[in-house]
Amino acid sequence: MKKTGSLKVLSKITALVITAIMAMAFVGCKNNNVDSNKSQINIKDIEWDVKAGIIDGQRVLTSYGKNNSKFPLVFGIKFCLKEDVTSEELDSFYSFVKKSNEIYDSDEYADEEFEEIINEGEVSINTKFILEPGDTFDDIPLNCYGGIMTDMGYYDLFEPDIMGIHYISDNTIYLVYYDFKSNEYTQSKETSVAYDWTEYEIGTKIPKLEAAFLEKNHETETHFECTAQFISEEKYNSYIEDCEAMGYTIDEYTYDSKWYGTTNFSAKNAEGYAISLELSPYYHIMKISISAP
Repeated sequence: MKKTGSLKVLSKITALVITAIMAMAFVGCKNNNVDSNKSQINIKDIEWDVKAGIIDGQRVLTSYGKNNSKFPLVFGIKFCLKEDVTSEELDSFYSFVKKSNEIYDSDEYADEEFEEIINEGEVSINTKFILEPGDTFDDIPLNCYGGIMTDMGYYDLFEPDIMGIHYISDNTIYLVYYDFKSNEYTQSKETSVAYDWTEYEIGTKIPKLEAAFLEKNHETETHFECTAQFISEEKYNSYIEDCEAMGYTIDEYTYDSKWYGTTNFSAKNAEGYAISLELSPYYHIMKISISAP
């Protein structure tokens, strides 16, 4: 079956953005491993709204608001169609989805392509960075079946369905879902450590990265790997400078991988320790690896 490039890439982007906010796939209400109405956070503590704006010269719909809670957090909102949407309104919206994904009725596989993106995509808002208490946010695009929604008239066909919130309390990550229809919270029983740097001595041979979410992937006395979420390019470049200040200036090598969409840095110090850094700029994910000589 023929696939358009924009459809394949954008559908992957939508999926990976959700992965980048720690697999917030909005399935918690079907998960048996939950506690209802035991959330430490209140939906009223997260201000948000949608507005029309201009980004990169294009008219788009974006979300803005403020974190009024006492917790650092990230969130995502999944929208659903209102029950009173007419067939004419739906036909118009579907025409917009096809156009935004470059799906044309003359295409031999137009029906299959459209069905795939409707089945796999969604209308949603997802934050890309940690919102500290008191932080405001702006210009978060309203994702729309692999593209970005551009018309307030189409937004009016939808209503918020479920909000998923990851928040940090005492270095622990909690996940709670809020159901806009029932006004109920569903708290996952599963938690994870928010920041988990190695306790081995090798962890002192490299600067500690300042990050809200940092997962330990592998550790021994001679090797340590970790992954941090929500890292900006500025933070990545600043961390490289910190590494250079600690002596990682031997055999420095930087390169961009067009295939993986990453930027990379590697170097050694005088003791023979070798580090490797990788940033996925679009997904704001950074990987760190250090090995002893």
